[in-house]
Amino acid sequence: MTFPANYQPLVWVAFGTMGVVSSLAYSVFLWNWVKSCRRPEFAHPYSNATVLGYIFLFIGGLMACGIVGPPGYALSDNPALVNRDWIMRASIMSLSLSMGGWLFTLIGQVRALRRQGHAAAAQTAAAAPVPAPEAVLVG
Repeated sequence: MTFPANYQPLVWVAFGTMGVVSSLAYSVFLWNWVKSCRRPEFAHPYSNATVLGYIFLFIGGLMACGIVGPPGYALSDNPALVNRDWIMRASIMSLSLSMGGWLFTLIGQVRALRRQGHAAAAQTAAAAPVPAPEAVLVG
């Protein structure tokens, strides 16, 4: 690749390190999510929507890699290598996937809050004292 000399450390070290660390963190996150789904108290549909949102966000981030590096070459010092069509397509795809990711994450959080609200209401109702029936005077 032909990046300007002042961008070489940024591109190879920073983006490479961040890509590897984020991929490892995402793999650990998915592994823990799969393990937690085996426990009945953690296996709920809202967690599926949240994880789907995280999947969209991760893939959207991966799509952004093609903007600065190959095949987009946005940071290239050679204007002949810059692929503006790919940069535009990858940008639209990355933003679309990110938007879907945030939407699914929001859906998962709303479902979780509703579930917590219903659980708290049920717990409050179960803990409330039952009023004693009042004596009825017949006469």
